[in-house]
Amino acid sequence: MRRMNAFSLGMVVFVGFLFILNDQGFTKERFSDKDKIVVALSTQILTLDPARSAGTPAEMVRRHLYEGLVYADEQNRIYPLLAHKWEITKDGLIWTFYLRKGVKFHDLTPFTAQAVKKSFDRLLDLATGSNRRYMYTFIDQIKVIDDYTVQFVTKEPRADFLNLLTESGAYPISPAALDKYGKDIGDNPCGTGPYKLEKKVTGEYVVLTPFDNYWKGKPKLSEIKFITVSEEATRVNMIENGEADFIVNVPPQDIKRLEADKSITIRKDQSNRVAHVGLNVKRPPFDNLKVRQALNYGVDRELIIKGVCNGLGIPAKSIIAPATWGYAPVSPYKYDPEKAKELLAQAGYAKGFKAKLWTPQGRYFRDKETALAVAGQLRKIGVDLDVEIIDWGQYLKELKLGLNEGNKVEAYMLGWESVTGEASYIINTIFASKNVSPTGWNTMFYANKRLDEINEIASKTMDDKKRADLFKEAQDIAVKEAAWIPLYVYEQVNAHRFDLKGIRVLPFEASVFNDAYIKK
Repeated sequence: MRRMNAFSLGMVVFVGFLFILNDQGFTKERFSDKDKIVVALSTQILTLDPARSAGTPAEMVRRHLYEGLVYADEQNRIYPLLAHKWEITKDGLIWTFYLRKGVKFHDLTPFTAQAVKKSFDRLLDLATGSNRRYMYTFIDQIKVIDDYTVQFVTKEPRADFLNLLTESGAYPISPAALDKYGKDIGDNPCGTGPYKLEKKVTGEYVVLTPFDNYWKGKPKLSEIKFITVSEEATRVNMIENGEADFIVNVPPQDIKRLEADKSITIRKDQSNRVAHVGLNVKRPPFDNLKVRQALNYGVDRELIIKGVCNGLGIPAKSIIAPATWGYAPVSPYKYDPEKAKELLAQAGYAKGFKAKLWTPQGRYFRDKETALAVAGQLRKIGVDLDVEIIDWGQYLKELKLGLNEGNKVEAYMLGWESVTGEASYIINTIFASKNVSPTGWNTMFYANKRLDEINEIASKTMDDKKRADLFKEAQDIAVKEAAWIPLYVYEQVNAHRFDLKGIRVLPFEASVFNDAYIKK
């Protein structure tokens, strides 16, 4: 019998250890570069310019590069960040923020009140062409009191000002970087966040590395690579074979299998995103209220949730999700195909009609599948929707065209969230007539005088009870006038390697890795 020396015996034990690990679903890749992670997103990261909204994937990445004066946690509670405290005058018109000292931008420019003012001046300048400007037009002027005190003077009281400051449009940018890069700041981001840009290939990936001079201390991951992987199956394969450490939108059919893999954690978090079909109310037949209401009665939301989403959602009873402050369940619509046919007949479409239904693929949880299911159900009431899949970047461009700019939208699948965590964001951004495309995101071209009044009154109302009542009325109007077919509010289902800890998953579908680490 051959005897083993200590080295040989040690090698056998080591190889056996690796075999056990691989048998449990681990791979060699998981044990190399342990402090580097790959995050597989469903759609492109279009721009890193905070002044330009470009979908949640871009918003997610920006939250590692930039920071706001304040931030909101997973329950939408607001805390100090770059401002360590603030004050508001009794009339609600002047907000004074006291800034942290010793904070630097990635180019080592000091963070000061002047930097805050310059960023907001740029955001509000019409020449910038920001598609987030409309959110901040209530600001009258920004005053630099001293290097670490900045004051916002508003034209009117603004109840949601702190909420608005939590979204990336309000994130300060290095003034030196703005001077250097100008309109190209989207490819050369420079914030105060824990990570800085290492490399960006538009449409493919973004690589972030630690900012050594971060004011809270150097972050624990040595690299975060965000990559675009639109195909669900490919993302699943990547998490299983170790090519990705975090993936979004796990398909329902793969959840149980991934849960059985000890090297993978399935994470389910609440969402404030409402999956819906938007309707261009300026284009026949969607300009007819009875047609829009008929479509709402013609959709079986429960069946879609059960069959398409595998039960991972709840029927939408408003244009706003329950996790959003100000939500009210107001929807009168239940699946009633006979009522739908009756309304179509009253509208002059007894024989139905044909139209196009646009959808992205892989951007939202079961988006294409949901669009096909909606089309299949509406076919039963005589409505023939031709489902057309459009690339995400092109999708946003087409939706944002004005009526006189070649807009071809008829019906489209989207999932709107409240990035600020409260109802006014949805009501103002999507349903206010002043914010129709291309100004804002009212891509339905919807207008209602009373809803517009509520939008203006609620923004100035500091009493939460009165604001909530106003929001309920606005939701009731929007649901009854049916510029949307609200479908469901879905759970966020993501997967990550078992030892990746410290991930924050925000309700608007952004996962943040600023505090993430690999548990040794």
